[in-house]
Amino acid sequence: MLNLIKSNSIELITEVLAKELLLNPPSVTERLDISVDDYFLSKWIRDQITIKNKISALYEFKKINTLTEDLIKKLYPDNNFDIWNYDSLIWHIINSLEELFKFEESFPLRPWINKYTFGKKTINKDIYILCNKIARIFSDYQVYRPEMIINWHKFDLGKDNLFYGLEKNEFWQPVLFKIIEKKIICKSKAYFIIDFINNIQNRKININEFIPRQIYIVSINNLSKLQISFYQKLSEYTRVNIYQLSYGYDLWNRLNIDDCNNLRKDNKNFKIETIEGIFAKYGSDSEKLFDETISNLQIEINYQPFYSNPEIKDKLERISLLHQLQRKIIDNNQKKLKIFTNDKSFCLYAHYDIIHQLEFVRNNIIDLVENNHEIKFSDIAIASPNLENLIPHIKSIFDDEFLNGQKIPYLLTNKKYIQISNIFRLIIEYFDLASSKITIEKLNSFLNDNCIKQIFDISTKDIDEIILVLQECGFDWGLDSQERSGEFMNNLDWCIQRITLGMIYDEEIFMDKNNICSFVSNNSNLDFHKWINILNIFKSDVNSLRGSFTFKDWVGKIKTILLKFRSNSDNYSDEINEINIILDNQEKQVLSKDLIDIYVVKDILLNCFNKPNNILTNRNNQILIGNLSSIRLIPHKIIFLIDVNNIFFPKKFIEEKINLINKFFIFGDLVKSDKEKYLFLELLMSCREKFIISWSNFDKNNNKLEVSTPIRQLIYYLENKILNIKNYEIINNIENKKSFDFKKSKKIIDKKYSLIKKIEWSLKEHKEKEFKLSELTYWFSEPQIYWLRKNNLYFGNRFVNNPSDEYISGFQKTKLFNNLIRNIKFDNPHLIKELTNANIKEYLIRNGIFAPGNSINLKENELKEILYSLLDKLSDFKKINKLYLDKDTNREEYFVSNNAIIELINSNLNVNKISQAWIRLLFASSIDSSIKGAKIIYRLNNQYRIKEIISPGSLESKELLIKYINIHKTAIEICWPIPPESSFCFIEAKYYQKNAENAFIKSWLGIDGFKEGESNKPEMRFCFGEDTPPEFFINQEQFVKLSSEIYLPLISSLKK
Repeated sequence: MLNLIKSNSIELITEVLAKELLLNPPSVTERLDISVDDYFLSKWIRDQITIKNKISALYEFKKINTLTEDLIKKLYPDNNFDIWNYDSLIWHIINSLEELFKFEESFPLRPWINKYTFGKKTINKDIYILCNKIARIFSDYQVYRPEMIINWHKFDLGKDNLFYGLEKNEFWQPVLFKIIEKKIICKSKAYFIIDFINNIQNRKININEFIPRQIYIVSINNLSKLQISFYQKLSEYTRVNIYQLSYGYDLWNRLNIDDCNNLRKDNKNFKIETIEGIFAKYGSDSEKLFDETISNLQIEINYQPFYSNPEIKDKLERISLLHQLQRKIIDNNQKKLKIFTNDKSFCLYAHYDIIHQLEFVRNNIIDLVENNHEIKFSDIAIASPNLENLIPHIKSIFDDEFLNGQKIPYLLTNKKYIQISNIFRLIIEYFDLASSKITIEKLNSFLNDNCIKQIFDISTKDIDEIILVLQECGFDWGLDSQERSGEFMNNLDWCIQRITLGMIYDEEIFMDKNNICSFVSNNSNLDFHKWINILNIFKSDVNSLRGSFTFKDWVGKIKTILLKFRSNSDNYSDEINEINIILDNQEKQVLSKDLIDIYVVKDILLNCFNKPNNILTNRNNQILIGNLSSIRLIPHKIIFLIDVNNIFFPKKFIEEKINLINKFFIFGDLVKSDKEKYLFLELLMSCREKFIISWSNFDKNNNKLEVSTPIRQLIYYLENKILNIKNYEIINNIENKKSFDFKKSKKIIDKKYSLIKKIEWSLKEHKEKEFKLSELTYWFSEPQIYWLRKNNLYFGNRFVNNPSDEYISGFQKTKLFNNLIRNIKFDNPHLIKELTNANIKEYLIRNGIFAPGNSINLKENELKEILYSLLDKLSDFKKINKLYLDKDTNREEYFVSNNAIIELINSNLNVNKISQAWIRLLFASSIDSSIKGAKIIYRLNNQYRIKEIISPGSLESKELLIKYINIHKTAIEICWPIPPESSFCFIEAKYYQKNAENAFIKSWLGIDGFKEGESNKPEMRFCFGEDTPPEFFINQEQFVKLSSEIYLPLISSLKK
């Protein structure tokens, strides 16, 4: 008996299914299979059945292909169909390439096969992608071209009938198929399905012994003609229950597919007769295929339609626009659409970009949940045709309670295994490192992984210190000399050897023969024995993954890394066990002993670990965020469909030229573009109260975007169908300007997601005047970073790499001269003499500055020129003495000459360094009245210069210090609302009667191609928000007041 139940409501289908299971329950030991071709829908149906029947029975939800295969296995138990599955086919195809090459029909594939056979039979990405495509196509043939598969099974190689209907460049396909068939000695699943349909009555078996009493299929327009025929035949022997999710009466005839061109242009506007005419072709084709197949087989069917009216009247007897649209799709009524005031059930919004879309969604969700107690987060879903466009922004907008005031719980439907397993994420990171150039940035990022920190028991401070040690030691890039094409210096292995020598010898030694010297670090906090072990493990593990190996060897290498993790920490034992089990299962499926390169292995790992069965997605009170295909069937009260731009929806598909299905169309073939449009209709019909559509007008590069064509057609349809359309705005344009004209605008823009919304400052009087000079200096020079660190908020370090080995970077020069002065001592009476005689070449090697070929001489000469400039400035000072000044708990070291503090900065001078020198000068001057100022020696464009700060006097220095201390103590609680560099430039220009606003703008926004603006610093973005215009500051009196208060005394003391 074949029972067909049709309904537009998945809730009604689930209720009928639940009652059926309650009336005809499986036996205690029986496991019941239910076919649902959607993973998330199957989970939802399981939960609903459990709630309704108040029992959790042994239900197993399977895809229709899996259910069909299981039934065929029971009917033909002596055959193993698994080897014809997609996952197995890939390896059978790879193993057959060499034999295929012997046939002249293989000429279209010979470029790929040549690479494979002459490349030591190594499976690279090109071969793997090709075999993947072929496996996918052969799998599709078994579903959509079973007659062709039967023909290939029927005729032997060499027979002309084998190539029936094919062109010469397509002959390789049946040849490859026959090679695989010969190797595995088994017919395909399609062969036995057709054999069952045509010949089962001739087999002398009791079919009922092999098949269940009841078969349950929830059809979402996913059945092929072969599958329909198979289950129709099964219905002669058992009860087959098909629950078809159908969104309209007689869709096929309504769309009139034979004359389907009901879209026509009139004055550049589309006029659409029905919504289903835009979106429902895939659904109507599927239903027609089912009806025709059943009709041709001439069997009896118990058909029960259960279409429900979605319209619900409110207290004023009004029906929402959403429900009117849904009813039109169901029954094709010809009523005009009516819309009442404040009807927000169906809305369309155009936004500036994706970030503004998500901000709008977040604000709406918060309002909905706060103002309607009947709505929970789990009643809400967000769907997108391009989820990858959303993911980078979701966490910052939905999950950051500190910035946004409220955290919104959410669940991503496309969660990857890498997101739930820290250990697997580390393994993939190892693969990424092994297939790329190892740099100091990558090493720093790897060590800062929380999982690595736990495994090796290391802290962020330890990592920062070892990275600094490696930089000082000379690490540039590369694990060892092999990665640097034989160059021994400046790689990680070379640095490890230098540090090891430094641990053996107390003093620095230089080995001319090996061009290596020991590295003795001044850091006494680091456990160098531990770090050498960690770095050697890292080096060994990454090197072990470089090359091509059999999959068995790859699994062994991964397990070795996992074993090291386990031996260092027990925290991840469960994760490691689970990964080992999945690896063992995958190893059984990889039916090849060929070498596989690292890129292919990474793809294999990601594909096998990302299978839904490996990822638990239990949903609590969370909004569901996913792509259209995963969200579309689950009913929700509120659904947001975002990013429906033409570039994303519907998806564009490239037809595979080698796919014979694309050669000629047969009714029932999958048309991907039609299915994509149908996803929208399914999503619309699964919404119960509020459906909101949005798109972006611009992408992240400010390029203009267009709304999707089907959505544009929907808009034209609404314009023609809504009564009194003039009173209703179809599209709500939410204009969020990204660019800001600061010359014309006088507005203060209150940026969202900024720590500081307005420049406000309430100074508190602190009776306690004790302070730490280091803390005060840190705050004065970097006030925002100081506050963020005090509140345990950190930003990643910025690394500066020298792009050329021929020249010395500014960072390398600073480091080298700092080491040079430190070794000779700044207060050395013979300073100038010893600097003159310094061995620059030795310092180059000691500082790990790489010099290929003869470029070391060029670098040596460049550094000597800089050194002569420094000697020229130092010659102005007759004698430099060291001075210690103490007050309370503060003790500070100074170098003084002729009553002036001497500060040597082996880099360019900036506001930060001037600020530090200023606070040190005030402290010294407040204690010692003989201190008359500070002279800062700094380097600019390879020449040393001097900047002088005049002391304001002992008394005024004390008063300024007290004022700064008071502000600093208040700033511990409240973030200082003034950006230091731009504010300094503003007051400096004002002091010298220049254009202060222009000075601030140049410093804050930067100059394209020349200078990056202060606003681009991560701490400024965090504190003041992104794209905050200069007017936010300079139009506020409080800004001018605070900037003057803190910087005017310093600027007035700078000698011009």
